[in-house]
Amino acid sequence: MRTQLNERLVTILIVAGSPVGIPALAVAQSGPLEQPFREVIPLSTVTGIGATIVGSDPFPSVGGRVRHAGDINGDGVDDLLISTRGYDGPVYVVFGNSAGRLPGSVAELDGTNGFQINNPFGGTGSTAGAFDINGDGVDDVIIGDAGGGPSREGRAYVVFGSREPFPMSFDLALLDGSNGFVVVGADPHDRAGAQVAGIGDANGDGVDDVAITSVSTDLQSRGRAFVVFGNRTGFDDTFELASLDGTNGFRVLGASEADIVSAVSGAGDLNADGYSDLVFGSVSADAPAGRLAGSAFVLFGGDDLGSEVEFDDFDGTNGFRLNGGEQFDRAGRAVSTAGDVNGDGIDDVVIGAYWAGRRGDGGYHAGASYVVLGRNDGFNATIDLGTLDGTDGFRIDGADNTASSGYDVGSAGDINGDGFDDTLIGAPFTGFQVISYYPYERQEAYGAAYVIFGRGDGFPDVVAAADLDGEDGFRLEGVAEGRVGRSVSFAGDVNGDGNDDIIVGEYAARPTGASHLIFGRNLFQCAPDLDGDGELTIFDFLQFGNLFELMDARVDFDGDGDFTLFDFLAFQNAFDAGCP
Repeated sequence: MRTQLNERLVTILIVAGSPVGIPALAVAQSGPLEQPFREVIPLSTVTGIGATIVGSDPFPSVGGRVRHAGDINGDGVDDLLISTRGYDGPVYVVFGNSAGRLPGSVAELDGTNGFQINNPFGGTGSTAGAFDINGDGVDDVIIGDAGGGPSREGRAYVVFGSREPFPMSFDLALLDGSNGFVVVGADPHDRAGAQVAGIGDANGDGVDDVAITSVSTDLQSRGRAFVVFGNRTGFDDTFELASLDGTNGFRVLGASEADIVSAVSGAGDLNADGYSDLVFGSVSADAPAGRLAGSAFVLFGGDDLGSEVEFDDFDGTNGFRLNGGEQFDRAGRAVSTAGDVNGDGIDDVVIGAYWAGRRGDGGYHAGASYVVLGRNDGFNATIDLGTLDGTDGFRIDGADNTASSGYDVGSAGDINGDGFDDTLIGAPFTGFQVISYYPYERQEAYGAAYVIFGRGDGFPDVVAAADLDGEDGFRLEGVAEGRVGRSVSFAGDVNGDGNDDIIVGEYAARPTGASHLIFGRNLFQCAPDLDGDGELTIFDFLQFGNLFELMDARVDFDGDGDFTLFDFLAFQNAFDAGCP
């Protein structure tokens, strides 16, 4: 039916002669031109604005972890990492493509549109991508396995990207140094691989590096993390974290005994010195605000980091500490670069504090997230997140009293095309309730994720997620039991349209979980300039037909949420009117 309608549109173009003799009209940009994002976007259907990828038996809860893979197959379009909530189960790599036609299920991956990664030795945990550790120009991915190894010392697996075809299923037992390598934990029961991250180029040698945390079973041990430097000379099939000596990477020690290094991420370049920085979360840390206030630690990159770095040594010149604003905030559950949200040319960082706010039913909290702005004039050794006043950063408050907002955080890239990076917040327990089925009870939460748009005119000290109206950000809302927001991520440009996209997981969606892509849109591009070349020509009519076939939101010109002949008529009117 839709194809027939598209053929009718092409026939109308030819018969009416609309494309023939159309002059090239110059396009000027002057403020937002497309319709903004809706205030609330239900994830029950994302037709026209994104894509949904569902899980597959026998592994439930697919979408428990979602991440940006970078461009792992070297085709110029970004790819995705999708895995389950639990420790067991494969990791799925989904290839992006310029047509925006992604598989509807991970069961459809066949090597041409993506592939499955299996670990025959144990499980698969934290994942990360979008780094090039061997300097070959193709992005790589890393997969953590904290329970791996005969003494549970932990493992992490680096899989190299390649322009050569991938098989439908890839076994981590095949890593041999040419296609990737295995990272082995330093000590028995170290559980290295609990969290992994690509961190950019921390030591300034021109090759990306990775970070790996460990969660020791010895509660008297200090939390630890490890940074492995990339290199262009190659890796053996196995890399021992015990071998780090400052030339190939270094070890990071937590602030005090029993503090867990709960999260790690690249932080961009917060101090504008040309080196990539790191941010670590310590959700169990005590701080001046009280017990379990939580902390995050920013380590500045440099060309002489040594073999060991201690959080306790941060003095503002080599890094700094961010302390939770209130007792039981648990700041540091999630940490991430925020991109450049205020447009000053310096990267910013976001810290999730999912226990912040008033106490809700079932022990859940509203939660909060803190965006700390980068600067080139120095940092104090310690920053209290509760004192951010809009000039140095701001707080994003959860929308309801059970939301656990800040459970996961990240950059959304520039999803609306205004030149400022946007912030992505997960709140998986939004709408939490207990359903009684005597004599049983079931806990449900639809969950939500929030995008807060960056801006150049300053932020208030507090941004309320509940007040986002489509102009300053928007809300993604899950289904009844989906728990959207446990995992959220920047996705790169998955459909190759030049705009940044995001992905959010909905691991509890029945029956096997789901992951939802929301495609970015340039709200500042002239709406009828569909091919984005800065002119209005016959090629915009042809692009209209292509996008109409895909039910892309950019061609819903009459704004009724459907795709009909009236959209073409509205498009033609917009084309005739030109752009301001």
